[in-house]
Amino acid sequence: MRQLLTMTATDLRQRVRDKSVLIFGILVPIALMSVMNMVFQTEDVSLDPVTVAASAAEDDELGQAVLGVLSEFPELEVTVEEVLADDVRPQVDDGDAELGIIIPEGFG
Repeated sequence: MRQLLTMTATDLRQRVRDKSVLIFGILVPIALMSVMNMVFQTEDVSLDPVTVAASAAEDDELGQAVLGVLSEFPELEVTVEEVLADDVRPQVDDGDAELGIIIPEGFG
């Protein structure tokens, strides 16, 4: 046990002399906390309403469930317009919808 304490004391003495304890023990954590605080600030973010052009088979339960879930987010204003699969891309290209989803036959 005495040898372990001697090694620890010697290592700490050496680190204090070359200032690495101050850098890695104090300055680096403070810098990381500052950066994380800037990145993950909790300000009120408002999202614009979104229109989704979606296509799913009428008899596909899982596909219909996916489309149903899209409009259930309380934080987001999502309008789901169910269209034919051939009409999804033109609606997005024309700007009538911000997002297009095609759920293929037999998705489930």
